Amino acid sequence: MKKQQGNLTNNRMIRIIKKTGDTPSVLKTKGQEEIEKLKKMTDKERLAYRFSPGIYGCKAVKNKLKTIQNDKCCFCESKVSAVSHGDVEHYRPKGGWIQNDGDKLTQPGYYWLAYDFSNLFLSCQLCNEIYKKNYFPLSNPNKRALVHTQKISDENPMIIDPGTMDPSEHIEFRQEIAHGKTKTGEETIKRTGLNRTELADQRLEYLKVLTTIAKLAGQNTDEGKQARKQLEELVSDKYIYSLMVQDTFGKK
Repeated sequence: MKKQQGNLTNNRMIRIIKKTGDTPSVLKTKGQEEIEKLKKMTDKERLAYRFSPGIYGCKAVKNKLKTIQNDKCCFCESKVSAVSHGDVEHYRPKGGWIQNDGDKLTQPGYYWLAYDFSNLFLSCQLCNEIYKKNYFPLSNPNKRALVHTQKISDENPMIIDPGTMDPSEHIEFRQEIAHGKTKTGEETIKRTGLNRTELADQRLEYLKVLTTIAKLAGQNTDEGKQARKQLEELVSDKYIYSLMVQDTFGKK
């Protein structure tokens, strides 16, 4: 399927922009209180600590993420609420992390980010629970922040951070299949299951519909004009599978 050139939006999949005022009040109050407690604990105490989904996963947090992300999974861009309740995903795992396949879970995890809004995203259950889980590989594991006094800015994660990284720099779509442009892109595809069969099939079906609209958009008719307007809308961040759509039909 050849890329269709058009007068389309320049938005990309899905760099999730969170503004300062977006942080739900529960994370500023109860969440911050828990973070301060965790910072004062010993490792033994942290291992026994039970994280509170009633704080990081509460309705206010989830609803804010749904709004910011247009109810799309932060990784696969599928609509979440239509098929499941969705998960509040910790980009950096709160309880423990795994570097490589076959490794045991190393604990504690990024406990100081458990209630930090910058570390929270809305994810579908498959991406989060079946694929990503506690995997958080770094290009240089020796740079990993193990306690809250160390800087996460020294890390180079091998899974795309939807809040700080542009996915289009690391992943491209050739029809419905995701391909890594970098090692980070390849690892992200692997760790989030972006090419799982059912998801790729769903993207292909959507692509077929958009291809029909694109053909109609090439006509110099009223119907063609309406189709062009519709395609310009469907290629934006608001709609599903936007990176695939933009890689197929172009951008402004």
